[in-house]
Amino acid sequence: MNYLELDTPALIIDRDVMMRNIRDMQAHADHCGVSLRPHTKTHKMPALAKLQREAGCKGIAVAKIGEAEVMAENGLDDIFIANEPVGARWQRRLPSRGASTAPSTSMRPKKRLPAVRKKPKC
Repeated sequence: MNYLELDTPALIIDRDVMMRNIRDMQAHADHCGVSLRPHTKTHKMPALAKLQREAGCKGIAVAKIGEAEVMAENGLDDIFIANEPVGARWQRRLPSRGASTAPSTSMRPKKRLPAVRKKPKC
């Protein structure tokens, strides 16, 4: 099919350019001696996150627990949620730290820490 025949909006990826970008970013991180953890907001696709992992990145970053769940369900296991988790509902969805797919999270304001540590009412 000719790309001009596609209904819009449609995602069109130049695989060669994408793979070069993934390799170049990983090479730059390696050269600088830092771990790369790309944020999936640019693609939100587990298949692309896996390509980034295969290229050598440490893990991936997501914005929301739902995105972490999708990535974990698709075999990704080093997931950072770039968001402060607060609330019992959020906690029920967060896998335990012992699980192989348990995401890590950021905690900025210390006042939120007690809210996160509370055990959810099931």
